[in-house]
Amino acid sequence: YVTGEFAYIVFAGDKDSDGTLQESFFRNIVLREGDNLLKINGVGRPVSNYDPGAQDNGDYEIQDDGSTLRLSGNAWKKARLNYTLTENTILEFEMKVTGLGEIHGIGFDNDNVLGGQEPWLFEFAGSQTNYGDQTYRTYTGNGWVSFSIPVGKHLTGNFAYIVFAGDKDSDGVLQESFFRNVTLKEVTDDLFKINDIGQEVSSYDTGTQDNGDYEIQDDGSTLHLSGNAWKKVPLDYTVTENTILEFDIKVTGLGEIHGIGFDNDNVLGGRDTWLFQFAGTQTDYGDRTYHTYSSDDWVSFSIPVGDYIAGDFNYIVFAGDKDSDGTLQESFFRNIVLREGDGLLNINGTGRPVSSYDPGAQDNGDYRVQDGGSTLHLSGNAWKKAELGYGITPGTVLEFEMKVTGLGEIHGIGFDNDDRLGGTGSWLFEFAGTQMDYGIQQYRTYSGNDWVSFSVPIGDYVTGEFAYIVFAGDKDSDGTLQESFFRNIVLRENGVGLSSKLNLSVMKIHPNPAREKIFVDFESTNTPEMVRMELYDMTGRLVRVVAKGSLDRPIAVDDLKSGIYLLKTTDTNGREYMKRVVIKH
Repeated sequence: YVTGEFAYIVFAGDKDSDGTLQESFFRNIVLREGDNLLKINGVGRPVSNYDPGAQDNGDYEIQDDGSTLRLSGNAWKKARLNYTLTENTILEFEMKVTGLGEIHGIGFDNDNVLGGQEPWLFEFAGSQTNYGDQTYRTYTGNGWVSFSIPVGKHLTGNFAYIVFAGDKDSDGVLQESFFRNVTLKEVTDDLFKINDIGQEVSSYDTGTQDNGDYEIQDDGSTLHLSGNAWKKVPLDYTVTENTILEFDIKVTGLGEIHGIGFDNDNVLGGRDTWLFQFAGTQTDYGDRTYHTYSSDDWVSFSIPVGDYIAGDFNYIVFAGDKDSDGTLQESFFRNIVLREGDGLLNINGTGRPVSSYDPGAQDNGDYRVQDGGSTLHLSGNAWKKAELGYGITPGTVLEFEMKVTGLGEIHGIGFDNDDRLGGTGSWLFEFAGTQMDYGIQQYRTYSGNDWVSFSVPIGDYVTGEFAYIVFAGDKDSDGTLQESFFRNIVLRENGVGLSSKLNLSVMKIHPNPAREKIFVDFESTNTPEMVRMELYDMTGRLVRVVAKGSLDRPIAVDDLKSGIYLLKTTDTNGREYMKRVVIKH
């Protein structure tokens, strides 16, 4: 507050009116040069108690020539600060706890009252989880741990005190907290941008896995790692099932691991570190689903991280790992974005909302949209619909890929209008499953448990406007074992559907619908001679064969059940002609 030479010390007992009522006593006056100041930003600051009470009956001690504050018992202590926190303020310090209490943290205060509107406190360790900001409550163990906290991201303004808490209401003698090398600084340069917001990069404790260096480049958009380097950046982000990580990566010296991860416990190799590996020679660490980088130039990635992990994370981690001869390793990460996808399923490149049918015996399962919207994952007994609004023509082709890892009764795709399972407006193609009496069976060819591509000329079976496309992963018993995946779904009209390719227009069937018999005519005089006709029901079962000698006669259908059938004719060149027949009694 004041320094310099003074001739007098002054004592005041001031009362301008009726001064006879004023009495002041001063005793044991000592002026001394002590070292009992806590250094903050290298400047000694006096430490003082709050008024004794349930929350500040403990002791403190200044150690290590002013660099360390030790708290014992149930202790809340404040040091004079007078500092203006801005959005760029970073708090750096080291902490050690040797007797765990309810709260171990640092805060900021103006009103000098514990339990008032202030202090604002960051809790870094402790058993009490309902007080203060818990974002950085990551301390475990009993050794020194370094922290770098972007306090300006949480609060700003002028504060008279910095507060240190070692709170233990019961048996406080067991609590000991140590804080050292406390620094507040304004960082406007050398911040690495995540979602375009600058964040400070820090190292893990030096050891075999983080001896490398880093450099911020390109006005904060690029992080350059060299040597054996693992670096972390404060994140404070909740990863959801829709979270997508987008970035560019460049590797100019290949190491064991080049990747990005998420961390909470601030310990390399701890249980909370989840890493995606994009390049590197080490095959036994991290998730290698996206281990596809192979060049020495920039490559863009878009990773649906929410398909793999979810929850709150305090750090995003960047790895350029090379244990041997780390000087050869260089990794560059730039344009880092974490965003929430819209949970829409891409059909023909357009996101479509997915929804459930009313819960019941046939739709109690779950779904997830994965891979940035390109994949639909069904689990349990699940029938899900996506908005479509598409007019299916005779030339419409459905293309997609499917994977089944737990076989159910029905795995398929259909089309619906009445938004009701089992209603009259649904039409389904079954591609796998044990149930063979439901839906169109002609493409029930899937086997195995890996991705298989399908191209289905759906216009040969159904036409018209449909409001929904339906995805089925049906397993009525023990649905937990069923998993179906559909991806890269496309409906196209390009003139190469089955109907167009087989010159459907030359074959005419009448009457259609039919009750007793049907006649088949070919309008074109250039059509080769027919050698065989076959009639199939919608399960794929052959129900009628007409040999060459009887092709000019009507085909009897009066003994067949009402329904939809498929007539296939074959000419002398082996060319097939197909058309739908409706039988209605």
